[in-house]
Amino acid sequence: MKVAESTQIRIDVSVKTELEALRDNVYRCKTHSDAIHQLIYDLDNFKKFQCNVKKEKADRDDVDRNTGLFIEPEVKNEFLTLQKNLKLNDTNMIRFLLHHYGAALHMDMVTFDFYRELIN
Repeated sequence: MKVAESTQIRIDVSVKTELEALRDNVYRCKTHSDAIHQLIYDLDNFKKFQCNVKKEKADRDDVDRNTGLFIEPEVKNEFLTLQKNLKLNDTNMIRFLLHHYGAALHMDMVTFDFYRELIN
């Protein structure tokens, strides 16, 4: 069995106190070296966790970009108010508006002027 080499390092007393508290109360190991190894292990796991969280968020963002509908907050509030008044869920509210647009035989000038403002 190969014995690990050792060396001494100088650390602040406050750091030593914190390390001893971790060693005794959190990790329940016998040596400062074991506590440091555990801290390094935990840091590596935390970095992996952070990467996974970022990846999951990126995946959710991709799904949102591909399937989501993004509207400005004030427009969303108007939409939600109308939706509540009509007692429709999200999908049926969109279906209702699309049906109305597709089934309308005429567009009044006020609506047409509003459309022109939106595209300019």
